[in-house]
Amino acid sequence: MQPPKNTGKTKRRESAPLDNRLYSKDAINRSGQARRRNDDVLAKKQLAEYRKKQNRADRQQSIEYFDNRSTKSSATKTKVNAKKSTRNRKIKKSPPKAPPLEKSIAKAKTRTVKKRRKQNYSLYYIFGFIFLFGVIFLLSNTVLFNIKGIEILGETSISHEQIITASGVKYGENLLRLKTDEIKQNILNSFVDIEQVNIKRDFFGSSLKISVVNAVPYINLKSNGQNFIVSESGRLLNKAVPVDGLITVQGFNIDEAAQMGQSLKEIDESKYNLINEIIYYIKENQIQSVNNIDVNDKYNISFVVDDRIICELGANERIEDKIHAAAVTISKKIQPNEKVTLLLNNPEKVYVKNNAETSDSTDSSQENG
Repeated sequence: MQPPKNTGKTKRRESAPLDNRLYSKDAINRSGQARRRNDDVLAKKQLAEYRKKQNRADRQQSIEYFDNRSTKSSATKTKVNAKKSTRNRKIKKSPPKAPPLEKSIAKAKTRTVKKRRKQNYSLYYIFGFIFLFGVIFLLSNTVLFNIKGIEILGETSISHEQIITASGVKYGENLLRLKTDEIKQNILNSFVDIEQVNIKRDFFGSSLKISVVNAVPYINLKSNGQNFIVSESGRLLNKAVPVDGLITVQGFNIDEAAQMGQSLKEIDESKYNLINEIIYYIKENQIQSVNNIDVNDKYNISFVVDDRIICELGANERIEDKIHAAAVTISKKIQPNEKVTLLLNNPEKVYVKNNAETSDSTDSSQENG
């Protein structure tokens, strides 16, 4: 029987019946070798799978062994459990799924809307605070804190009505708009006998408290044949007879146009500071019965103690050391009722002159010892 002919109309060639095929020994051998190779590959795969299962079983067995062994100590057990939990989490953990694009866009929009709302609220708060502050400021300067009472504190011979009139304060004025410095100056200019003025505003009581301190005579001041009484702050109180027990100061040039209440600091500030310094160190060194201080010449300053001891300080430098040396010399070297002159130009070496003009030199450092 012949094989069918290829007419060209069909693309696939028809095969011959099975009975008509021709088989050779070589073909049979090749098919057997291929079958054996396939069997070998399959055996290798099965062996690999078996080894994987065996390794997994061994690993599980070792884990159980260590788990049972770790029960002896709580610390090791917690570590193993932590390792197991981390291992399980690592195994079970899966990568997070990316959110859909629409959800992310919606979340971004909600965030922007919330930010805008917060910004709007902050602006509302700022405007509300400014408005509230403006209302409070307007009320406090118009309706609130108006003066309903004025109280005068302190002992003074001047009547309260006179002090209130001199201050220039009127009932109904606003406490916030008061100029306290101007009120103080008005009272001090009006009354020479007042040394100090303090002003306190009571907002809750809507009242003004003015406390005054009377001036106290501090020194006698001689100038151009006239005597002035001066307070501790340097205010000219009046023209009067010298007060007993006060130090008499010479060296200021006060003319007749000087007004009572004027300060020596305004007349001559350098001499005013020098007088205060000398009086301070005299009191610090406890020199008693100082009668007179002369500052006519700043290079020849002197003071008199008990009308018998003249202390010549010389120039206006090292005043503290010179007065200390004078105090030591008077307490250790000068006899009672002895009239002498102390030359204190050099505080380390004080020269003493008596009435007979005999000179004697003493070392102040030895006297201090």
